[in-house]
Amino acid sequence: MRGFAVRAEDGWHLTRFTISCCAADAMAYSVRLDTNAALSEDAWYEVTGAVSPGQEPVLVVAASRDISAIGVPKDLYEH
Repeated sequence: MRGFAVRAEDGWHLTRFTISCCAADAMAYSVRLDTNAALSEDAWYEVTGAVSPGQEPVLVVAASRDISAIGVPKDLYEH
């Protein structure tokens, strides 16, 4: 998964926006990262790991095996 790091009450989340038609309908999707890695807020990362169901409001948790800093992608949105 690729996204930007967001610090939340329960730890770090990897977040990405997706759009259906245009930027006006963009929605954020986040995955809580089960990691102790030192991340930087709003920096972009590629994360590899096992994904498992979470509990509301966090619906997905990623047990992060590998986290690599990446550059900001040309297209910030998933389509």
